[in-house]
Amino acid sequence: MTRYVVKQFNYTDVADQKSFEISRANPERCYRSLGHGDYRTSAFIEADNLNEVFRIGNTETDLVEKVDKFYSVSCGDIIVDTETQIAWLVSPMGFTRLGYDMHFKFEYKKGA
Repeated sequence: MTRYVVKQFNYTDVADQKSFEISRANPERCYRSLGHGDYRTSAFIEADNLNEVFRIGNTETDLVEKVDKFYSVSCGDIIVDTETQIAWLVSPMGFTRLGYDMHFKFEYKKGA
């Protein structure tokens, strides 16, 4: 079982064109937006793989540890494996790996 972080885009804080590209899971735009801080950590999910994160995030939300506004896992969201630090973009069909040099710190403590 692996702990994953779900990062969701702050749609209300950006221009319409950028939001459109994110919602269509444009990998280059999502990668840049992640680097610019346009995504927020919304939840942690314990799962065996990315497909299970997607399923839990959409059908078993009682298993989702929410840390901010959390919406169902959708295209344009980013899932980060906390062990490998690899970030995956939720794409229209499957997942796209984002970059190789991302280093994330997850300092959230439950109840904080």
